[in-house]
Amino acid sequence: MRSLELIARMGAKGNNINGGGGGKAHSALCDSDVAGALAGVRHPLGSLLLRAKYNLESVDELRAGWRAIVIKEAAALKWGARNPMTIRLLADAVLQELVMRNDGDAEGLSHVIRAHFMLLAKSSYQEKWHCRFEHCLAMLSKIETDAVDQYAQHMKRR
Repeated sequence: MRSLELIARMGAKGNNINGGGGGKAHSALCDSDVAGALAGVRHPLGSLLLRAKYNLESVDELRAGWRAIVIKEAAALKWGARNPMTIRLLADAVLQELVMRNDGDAEGLSHVIRAHFMLLAKSSYQEKWHCRFEHCLAMLSKIETDAVDQYAQHMKRR
């Protein structure tokens, strides 16, 4: 079974992963299976991201952790901002975009919407922040991809 299929089923209690209505007891996903597999996700935000994206948990803890990562990255790469909130808004906008995306939907939000989320003019976003947004989106997408793969590996062992 593909990783995303396993992820899609993680919110449903007792889902039979082989598609049948009955079957062996070990073919059903239960809360303990999902919890055990999510515990095997190595990145601290990976499990939180999957839980938030698939509506198993609120995004508050995820948002705080992701903001800390983006703030650290911004400092390391010397991304100056006139308004200190801009970096936090960047983190929130990236998280919002990734959590909102549907599987297979490669197209992200428009520059206008991203600029609006970050309280920036479209021109400022395009000139200075677009490449930073894409950098952060790639970082968070990598965390998600790794988390999905690790979750799937743990589910295959169950």
